[in-house]
Amino acid sequence: WDWPRDVEQIGLPMHLVYTSIRTVPPPASPDERKAFGELRTTVPPAHAPVGTIVIILCEACWHDGNNFSAAFAPLRDMGFRHFRAVSPAYGGQTVNASFELLTGLPAHGVLTGVIYQEFADVLASQVAALPGSLRDMGYRTFALHNHFRKFWRRDEMKPRLGFDRFISREDMASGDATVPRENIFIDDGYLFAASLELLREQRGRNTFSFLTTVHTHGPYLKNADDGEADYENRLRLTLRQAAGFSGKVL
Repeated sequence: WDWPRDVEQIGLPMHLVYTSIRTVPPPASPDERKAFGELRTTVPPAHAPVGTIVIILCEACWHDGNNFSAAFAPLRDMGFRHFRAVSPAYGGQTVNASFELLTGLPAHGVLTGVIYQEFADVLASQVAALPGSLRDMGYRTFALHNHFRKFWRRDEMKPRLGFDRFISREDMASGDATVPRENIFIDDGYLFAASLELLREQRGRNTFSFLTTVHTHGPYLKNADDGEADYENRLRLTLRQAAGFSGKVL
């Protein structure tokens, strides 16, 4: 994620090998452009729009049949259910999961690497994505993430995806003045508090909020358990906070 430091650590030749193997999709043909234009034709909604839409991308929030399932009880008890989806990212690259959620396009294939960072300079100023589509329908669109604004070039990508405003760690009560910078992956309570404040400000307006958590991000403290206890403690805290937030929104 930090290319200058990468060059210092592994040398320019290896850095170029690591980052330069990129395939570029060919320009769209006239027929493809026509088909895409037809897809973007505005269709009047069949019903009144939902006033408040919230998507939470819970970073590194995972369980299977044998591990960490109990941590998700607060959300199950509220009626949340599973849906069929597989994250394209594992062990990092959260923004690629964001890209798939917001655009409906695969993060693997003709696009490679960390999409936000590698393609921020060449993507259209207004990408065809869910936030922009909702904005065209009259929604106010917000992205919130309790991490540093410029990390993965989110500050450049969020407007391209159609967000009116990006609220980052620097904008929250957890800004660098109150939380040491070395505390990298801060409590997600800051994220949910900022989102509730935003929703109160926007009361009466149609809003779309896309939240990305960070507290469950590794590495994890290892105590002869490969870090499982530390991960589970963080996971339980974040999911309790997510449930509390959801209860207030609902």
